Amino acid sequence: MKKKNFLLKNGAAMLEELIISFNGKCNLMRTFSAEEIKKSTDNFNWSRLLYCGCGYRILKLIANEVMSNHKNVLKLLGCCFETELPVLVYEFTVNGNLSDYFGKDDNEQLLFEIKLRIAIGVANAVAYLHHGLSKTFIHRDLGFVWHHN
Repeated sequence: MKKKNFLLKNGAAMLEELIISFNGKCNLMRTFSAEEIKKSTDNFNWSRLLYCGCGYRILKLIANEVMSNHKNVLKLLGCCFETELPVLVYEFTVNGNLSDYFGKDDNEQLLFEIKLRIAIGVANAVAYLHHGLSKTFIHRDLGFVWHHN
C-alpha cells in the first residue's frame, strides 16, 4: 500500500499520460523500481554521494540507457516513483562537476582557452534545450558537469 501511495503522490500517472501523448514518437524514459534503485545505490549508501545541493542529492547509479542527443546535456536515464521522494537517474560523469575545477584555492586555475571552450559548450547546451527540441523542455536548475572529450 505504501508503494502505491508513493506512486500516486509522485506523479506516476502523469508520466504515463505523457508517454501516451507522444504516440511512440520519442525515446521513452525508463522507470526503475525501488528495489533497482536500492540495489544500485547500496541501499542509499551516502558514502556513494556524488553531489548535494539545492535540495537534492545525486548518487552514483549504474545504468546503460540514454535520453538526450546533445553532448553537453547530461542524459536522463529514467526515474523511480516508488520511493518517498521521486528519484531521477542520470548518466554517470567520469570527470565530476565543473565546480570541482572552478573557484577552489587548492586547484590550478584553468587556462582561459579551456574556460572559453567550456562556456561555449554550456551556451550551446542551453540553446539546444531552448530551441533544438521539437517539444518544449522545462528545466529548473542548470548544473555544470565536466565531460572531457
